[in-house]
Amino acid sequence: MDQRSLLGIILIVLIMMFIPTYMEWINGGPLVQPPAEQPVAESPAVEEMEAEQTAEATEGILIDEATTTPQIDTLALKQAGIRPAETEQTFQIESDIVSGVVTNANGANLSRWTLKRYESYEDSLVNLISRGNGTELEVADKNGKSILLTKYMLHASDQNPSSIVLSADNPQASLEFYLPIDRGRIVKKMTFYHDQYAFDVNIRFENLQQYLPQNQYYFGWRNGLSATEFNKTDDYTYATARIMQAGEMDYIEATDSEDGELKEYYSGTVDWVGLRNKYFLNAIIPAEPKDIQSATLYGVAVNENNVLARVYSTLLEVPYSKQAAHSDEFKVYLGPLNHTILSEYEVGLDDLVLNSGWYEGMFRWISLLVLPALTALYSVIPNYGWVIIIFAIGVKILLHPLTKKSYESMAQLQQFQPLIADLREKYKNDQQRLNKEMMKLYKEHGVNPVGGCLPMLLQMPLLFALFIVFRSTIQLRGEPWMAWITDLSIPDALPLGFSMPFIGETISVLPILMGASMLFQSQMTMTDPKQKAMIYIMPVFLTFIFYSFPSGLNLYYTIFNLLTMFQTRWIKSKLPQINTEKKAGSAVRASQNGTQAKGGAKQQPGKRPQRKKKKSK
Repeated sequence: MDQRSLLGIILIVLIMMFIPTYMEWINGGPLVQPPAEQPVAESPAVEEMEAEQTAEATEGILIDEATTTPQIDTLALKQAGIRPAETEQTFQIESDIVSGVVTNANGANLSRWTLKRYESYEDSLVNLISRGNGTELEVADKNGKSILLTKYMLHASDQNPSSIVLSADNPQASLEFYLPIDRGRIVKKMTFYHDQYAFDVNIRFENLQQYLPQNQYYFGWRNGLSATEFNKTDDYTYATARIMQAGEMDYIEATDSEDGELKEYYSGTVDWVGLRNKYFLNAIIPAEPKDIQSATLYGVAVNENNVLARVYSTLLEVPYSKQAAHSDEFKVYLGPLNHTILSEYEVGLDDLVLNSGWYEGMFRWISLLVLPALTALYSVIPNYGWVIIIFAIGVKILLHPLTKKSYESMAQLQQFQPLIADLREKYKNDQQRLNKEMMKLYKEHGVNPVGGCLPMLLQMPLLFALFIVFRSTIQLRGEPWMAWITDLSIPDALPLGFSMPFIGETISVLPILMGASMLFQSQMTMTDPKQKAMIYIMPVFLTFIFYSFPSGLNLYYTIFNLLTMFQTRWIKSKLPQINTEKKAGSAVRASQNGTQAKGGAKQQPGKRPQRKKKKSK
């Protein structure tokens, strides 16, 4: 190993020592998850205090800031004709995929919605209900005063079972709640299904045509979705509020300022509104989109434990007919951003998958071809780590013709370096002539100087699409490979058994292997000695960037680079060798003779051409 290679490897190791400190600084927390601890039960006083702090932090965008049923003036309620329930009740929902709890408090909402197939970083199931989020309904009474359903404890129907177990034999069940107002009531019915993450919400107004004189009411989702991943900063970068109208999707994204608030109004038919983070989604789908008059998306960035959280809410404006009975149906989705699951609803929710920004949308069509290939391999090999390795081999085989053409061109250029060096020396003071002679040399020997770049450029869309898939698809979330790599959606963390300065007790191995493989690959494919410095700079730079990326992504690129190294060596062994010494001499002689006139004698530098003496007669 030469000194430059040794220096490059030492530089990589030194950079690795400082990467965890840097990534901890930019992510606002330790890079690697600490050992899981058993959750400690907090006292009701602590929970109440945290709820109040969260409500204060998000004040200004919430439809209703309260996270528990507030104390309401009994006299005011009597004057308003509102008669809420006095006793809180809870109802358990169980299916193969979710476990939920519904309470009649807070306008009859979910108090827990855990997804049985998705674990959180806290060694528990993902719960999408927190921060007082849930459905909201708002109407205005005859005096113009707003009535927010979340402020009241609703009466539970006597027909409600205390516990519902859903299965193929019991595919659906409903819970009904109501709030008496004046001579009528508002009824909220929730229907759950055994094989869906979505549930139906039916809103019914009975005998309230005189009490509610306005022609519309509002229904939506409040307080968005909390971060579900250990790296909350990364999770919130994917958080947006979305709307689909007539097949066209739009979104708002809260700014990176704590004071930045967004409020966007959309008129006309609404197919759905939704709130997402990296892996999960809440969406409200009207049964009759044409009946929706408008929608409003709200967003704000707030500080939550030194993490900038992006909190969103949605609100649909629904027309209200002044009849004795009026009802509307909505489907509320609360589950994973899984393309297969979302496509079943046939309203365009699947457009959200692998589409968090313009850069993902540009390559999304390729990414959507990759996903079925991964899931098909997983059905045969139920380990996504080995699936990624096999997929990398398949991609390398698929791209072999382009790669072979690229390396052949680069190898030819490398073999022509002695010729080019001679030309550079001869025409070092005449750049225009140098370029002309080089192009002449390339043309004479059939070498394309950009032949090595073009095939690589054609591969770039696929490489970008693969980058997006391995970084953000939910299929890799929580999936182990082997040894210390227990989750392919987060950086790997190899325990060291001791603590090192700047490193800590764990180290991410895959990005280091990825950087090292890139270094040796670059050495094998270098054609211009002047670019030798880049051989060390780029691998170190990319290792630095990839250190915080998911282990599945680093595994793919490591395997891909190793395969590329073997492929490059094999291709080079099959290439015909060019006699550069002979060609270099002929190239120089040709360039030296290039200034001679046709049929003229060769001129010596610095001497005048001698005239032939005439013979005397």
